[in-house]
Amino acid sequence: MVSEKDRPILGYLLNIELDLHPKDKSDGFDLIFTFSPNSYFEGTVLTKKFFISQGILVNTKGTDIKWKDACDPTKKK
Repeated sequence: MVSEKDRPILGYLLNIELDLHPKDKSDGFDLIFTFSPNSYFEGTVLTKKFFISQGILVNTKGTDIKWKDACDPTKKK
């Protein structure tokens, strides 16, 4: 879900890429979000991995975001 607090951050989003997991490794996919350098977090690439078994989502894992000081939208200022 995207909130109003997310809009300025998403303004730096350049691309979203889908990378399917190889069938011999595991079912699932990765979403790779590429951002331009910004004042909100360190780095420019965030990844969210989705693991699926028998057609059911069983786990997800995402990049740990290194927020810059006072820029984490999940925390009150």
